[in-house]
Amino acid sequence: IKRSTSNKLEGFGPTRTDLECQRAKIRPSKAHSRSSSTAKRGCNWKAVAKALKKNDRKWTFELPDPPPSHNNHPAPTEGQGFFQKSPYEPEHKALIASYLDRPAIKNRDIAIDLQDRFPGIIF
Repeated sequence: IKRSTSNKLEGFGPTRTDLECQRAKIRPSKAHSRSSSTAKRGCNWKAVAKALKKNDRKWTFELPDPPPSHNNHPAPTEGQGFFQKSPYEPEHKALIASYLDRPAIKNRDIAIDLQDRFPGIIF
């Protein structure tokens, strides 16, 4: 995924884009009142895409030598990206849908009911 862009030129845009694995470094949490989950695994894979003046601003892709590996996490499968499928199974969605006819119910009450009926649920 794109980490950063730089060297912006008027009429062209950025001439350098730093790329990193979607499972890159884990940033320290700033929300200490709750624990959070992440797909990040501390992968150190990085690359750079540059649009250099010497080759008429055509994009070139550069990997460091030696190229970093993705050895600390499994390779994604077809259709699996950073944003994964909904964490809710059909039975979870059915329970949530049963609350639709009660507009005064609070989200917290639905969450408590979900946790009571499905103890391992994470959301």
